[in-house]
Amino acid sequence: MTTISNIEDFLRIVREDEALRSAVRRELLTEELLDLPARVAAMSKTQDAMLKIQNSILEDLADLRRTQDSMLKTQNSILEELADLRQTQNSILERLDRVEVDTKQNTTHIGDMKGLFMERIARDDASIIASDMGLRWQKTLERSEVGAIADEAQRNDLVAGISRDNMRRFRRADLVVEATDRDGESYYVAVEVSYTADDRDTVRATRHAEYLTRFTGVPAYAAIASVYIDNRIEDVLTEDIPQPLGVSGETKVFWSRLPDLESPS
Repeated sequence: MTTISNIEDFLRIVREDEALRSAVRRELLTEELLDLPARVAAMSKTQDAMLKIQNSILEDLADLRRTQDSMLKTQNSILEELADLRQTQNSILERLDRVEVDTKQNTTHIGDMKGLFMERIARDDASIIASDMGLRWQKTLERSEVGAIADEAQRNDLVAGISRDNMRRFRRADLVVEATDRDGESYYVAVEVSYTADDRDTVRATRHAEYLTRFTGVPAYAAIASVYIDNRIEDVLTEDIPQPLGVSGETKVFWSRLPDLESPS
């Protein structure tokens, strides 16, 4: 039998006897302390598992952030491309606007050139126009001569009720012809020249003829010389021998058909 004389003997026996050591531990420690190593080991495992989950979440968040960054880069790239596309579109629209302006200007210039050619042809054909109207050409008035008629009318107070713009248009009348009929009676012919005649031409020709009669006392005809006519004015035009203004209640504007320079002869 082992004799225990002091604390050192007791500790030595406890160290050497595993069963005794366990029994002493159970006597000295509570169940919680005894279970503590196992609980610590379990907690360590749980902590390791939580760390793994946390690391996985962090990795997922990192992947999500990388995906988000990639999406932002893609979005920014798309926005830049859209901005470039809008700039290109604006540039194209500006060019189209310039083309449209140039086209309108060219169309206007072409129209002006056509008008000048038509007026030249009409002046050259003044005697033919008069002949087609049953008259004999005597003279084509220069613009200065038409202006002299307007000046004389103003001096004689014959322009009452006529606007300044209409007087200017009269002074710039396309063509004014002096002609006589078979009996030698004198007439004026106020001719508006146009590539395609419309209602403005009929109004101006009629108005200028009325002014000529009013200013000079000489009967006047209204005529249009053009290649084409607007079909809306067909009812007021005639290619037959017309009557001078004021002679008939249905006085019509004479139409002299000019040759089309764009058509082959």
